[in-house]
Amino acid sequence: MRKVLCVCVMVMSMLAVAPMSFSSTDSTGKGSVAAEMQTAVNINRASVDELQRIPEVGKTTAERIVAYREEQGPFKDPQDLVKIKGIGSKKFEKMKAYVVVE
Repeated sequence: MRKVLCVCVMVMSMLAVAPMSFSSTDSTGKGSVAAEMQTAVNINRASVDELQRIPEVGKTTAERIVAYREEQGPFKDPQDLVKIKGIGSKKFEKMKAYVVVE
C-alpha cells in the first residue's frame, strides 16, 4: 500500500511540474510565445519592444508599424497592418489573434 501511495505522489508531482518545465519555442528559440503573450497588443499605443511580443513581428517590422502609425495616424482596424511592408495576408493571419486597435 505504501508503494502505491508513493508512486501516486510522484506521478502527481511530475504532472504538476510538467506544464511549467516544457514549453514550445518560437522560431527564434526565445521561448514560448504563448507564455510571453498574455494579452493582445494595442498597435496604436505599443512601443517597438511591446510590438515584438506579437508572433511574426521582429524589430524591423515593429519599427515599420510605429513609423506607419506616426505618419498615417492611428490604425482603424487590425487588418490595416497589411499596408505595412513585410506584412502580407499570411503573416497577418498568424498575428491577428494578438492584435487589438483601441
